[in-house]
Amino acid sequence: MSQEQFEQFFNDIRLKLGEKRSLSDLLIKPVQRIQKYQLLMKDIRKYTERAGDPMDALDKGFEIMNIVPKACDDMMQVGRLQNFDGNLNAQGKLLFQGLLQISESGPSQPFKGKERIVFLFEQSCIIADSIPKRNEFSSPTYIFKNQIMVNKMVLENNVSDEPLRFVLRSNDPNQPVAFLCQANSEKEKEEWLSKINVQLDQQKTLLAALVDPKRYQNQLASTMNAMSLTNAKKDSSGSLGCPSGTGSPTSSVNSPRHSTPPNSGRSSKLFGFGKKSNTPVTGVSNPTSPH
Repeated sequence: MSQEQFEQFFNDIRLKLGEKRSLSDLLIKPVQRIQKYQLLMKDIRKYTERAGDPMDALDKGFEIMNIVPKACDDMMQVGRLQNFDGNLNAQGKLLFQGLLQISESGPSQPFKGKERIVFLFEQSCIIADSIPKRNEFSSPTYIFKNQIMVNKMVLENNVSDEPLRFVLRSNDPNQPVAFLCQANSEKEKEEWLSKINVQLDQQKTLLAALVDPKRYQNQLASTMNAMSLTNAKKDSSGSLGCPSGTGSPTSSVNSPRHSTPPNSGRSSKLFGFGKKSNTPVTGVSNPTSPH
């Protein structure tokens, strides 16, 4: 069945039932409900704060409800990717995605950018052609164009006289590609650079640990010791001048029994496309780069 026949089939059923909404409108309903939960949580927080009741649990819930809609949109966007021969699950968690103007010419050549959607995963960056939806019953589709593995990626943050551009290169001798990327605004460019640089730094750290595990372990231990000393000094300076006895009427308020427990760390696994393998990623292999 062709795409046109598929769309016509459901359109005929819609008309027969007298339904005004299309199939895509009905399928998006569960995602739209998530936005309503966000608004509901916002109102609950407002009235709870007025009542002077505890807000910790509501604040955490509201924070998650701000993340979930973005995660749902990311999942739908990746699901529209076609002609990718690799395994999307093996790419790791999706970190960032968006539209960029991309040219395969060098920075010194005339810019011939085409709109592409770029998916930044933990293990690779996938570039795809963005095809707009043809009508109200269809969705945009993305046709795979290229891929750069993060462990082979080189980022050039700036292009001379072009504040919105940056360069992504692959130093893989089997895939020596380069892409001149242009964002829509400086803020958008900074978002891309921040996300990419964080991932590149993690790759460098992982590679250093693999090359010299003992040295990496010693450096990590030194860092942890320095952090412990800093925290101890802060605690010590914060307690200076405080009475040790219980005679002070405010001593019970300053007691550790009344301190608020630290917030537990929020999981970074809120969104992924499959269960990650227990086998450690070496950072020097190319698990799913298509041929």
